[in-house]
Formats: sequence, C-alpha cells, structure tokens
Amino acid sequence: MASSATPSESSTSGRPRVPSGTRHIPCVVGPQSLSFSPCDERTQGSLKQTLTLYNIYDFAAKFVIKCNAAREYDVRPARGVIPQHSSQDVIIRYKGQPGVPRRDIFKIEVQDDAGEFAGDKLIWSTVMAQPPHTRVRMAGEPAAQGRRGRRTKDGTIAGRGFHVSLWTVVLPLLGVVFLWFLLPDRQFFVHLLVAFLIGMLTMFLQ
Repeated sequence: MASSATPSESSTSGRPRVPSGTRHIPCVVGPQSLSFSPCDERTQGSLKQTLTLYNIYDFAAKFVIKCNAAREYDVRPARGVIPQHSSQDVIIRYKGQPGVPRRDIFKIEVQDDAGEFAGDKLIWSTVMAQPPHTRVRMAGEPAAQGRRGRRTKDGTIAGRGFHVSLWTVVLPLLGVVFLWFLLPDRQFFVHLLVAFLIGMLTMFLQ
C-alpha cells in the first residue's frame, strides 16, 4: 500500500519539482541493490526482499518493474500508480533454486499520466551461494535431532548443547537421602523427592 513518506531533497519551494523543459526524471528507489541468501539450519537467510519506490514529484507516477529473468522472481506489485509525494513498497521473492549463485537485473520505469516525463532505474539482484557444509531445509521438514549424550574424559555428560557433571546429580541425591532420616514428616519428604526427580528429568530433556 502507498504511504506518504518520501526522501528529502532540496528545492526552492520546499518540494522537489521536475526541471522545466526536460522529459527525463530521476527514479528514486531504495535499496540500490538486492541480495538473496538461502535459508538453512545455521544461518538466517532470506529469499524475500522489499524494494521501495518514491514519488517525489507533484504528479502521480506510473511504474513498471521488468527483469531479465522474470520466471525466477515473484514481483508484487509489478506495476501500479504512486500518488504524488508518496511511496510504494514492492515485495520481490526469489523462486529459483536456492544456494546457486547468479546475478540478474531489474529495470524500473516511471512516467506521468500524460507520458510527458519519464525515467528509469537499474537494480542488480544477487543470489548468494549456499554456505559450505550446510543443507537447505525444505518447507515442512523437521529440524535435525541432536546426538545423544556422550561421556567425556573428565566424567562430564555432554550432549544436546549442555554439559552436566555427575556431581550435580549425586550430591542432591545424597541430600535427599540424608533428609529421610532428619524429617519426621514423611509426606513432605515424598513431595520433596518428586520435585527433585521432576527437576532432574527436565534438565536432561532440554
């Protein structure tokens, strides 16, 4: 949707105006280039980019977006009209094979209703290569499960992103056994033992 926000430019009247006697006008676009990177399990890539077209003039501007590889991209909207002193966001999605590097070029053409003024802008699009030793996860595919815990040389259990020392299990367990002889209320002891077991189970399942 169009929004009333434009980049500032200097002019005598406070608003940028098309120079008198010329037919060519600048096409104001941001960003100046597009970059698409593959989404995998380790990197935060994106195959969608937003291109903003600015109409800094005192008339409504029609725009058309063309590409040398139109089948590889989904451009919405690919054409339309921007009111005066407004902007238009264009969503561009890469539909080709992710992770295969390539460069394409977009051409943005703008003109007024009467066709008296016109301009164009070239925007390069770069598809980044897939990082080494990574695999692109397809839509709907579950995340890879971590490996089971393994015991290291120092007696530490390592696995699933955390390290648990055997002493963190043995010492609390000894404390629970010691409380068995100190607490006269056996029901309170049972509640304490259940809480301890639930805590240990939660720590190992993380």
